[in-house]
Amino acid sequence: MTIEINGAKQTLRALGKFEPEMRKQFTRDAKKVAKPIVDLARSKYPHEYLSGMSRTWAPRGRVLFPYSQSKAQRGVQARVSSARKKNYLLAVVQKDPAAAIVDMAGKKTQGRSGAGSSRGQRFVYNLFGDFGSPSRVMWPAAEARSAAIERELSDLIDQVSVQVGSQMRTY
Repeated sequence: MTIEINGAKQTLRALGKFEPEMRKQFTRDAKKVAKPIVDLARSKYPHEYLSGMSRTWAPRGRVLFPYSQSKAQRGVQARVSSARKKNYLLAVVQKDPAAAIVDMAGKKTQGRSGAGSSRGQRFVYNLFGDFGSPSRVMWPAAEARSAAIERELSDLIDQVSVQVGSQMRTY
């Protein structure tokens, strides 16, 4: 889901230079705006996905599993960025690798590989059978709350723009 608001990042960068406290407050307020998505996504992570996910997997030394509901819920976070290189102002991300894999596994293949012979193909096949297609948690949570979030974020940016404009007239 992409909502384009022209000038928002530039306004926030200017705000960070002239009024850093106001910029920090915007970040806090924007995270509050995203809280309904974060809360819904956190509530959708089940206690257990597939039975093998409770064991440690370490391909090439990188520990990806075990899956833990509490770690998955803590991994859902809202981020605010006004960086030019980032293509978002407000994003809800999953920081836990196991939960991110479970959420998006099979997106490229769309589950077409069937049961297959490799472990990865069987993993994706079982996820599709039991939990549906990707994104299983994050995107449905974002879609369910998108209209309200869009309105609130737009209102918040309008408030900041008005404040910045009035601050600029006083200088």
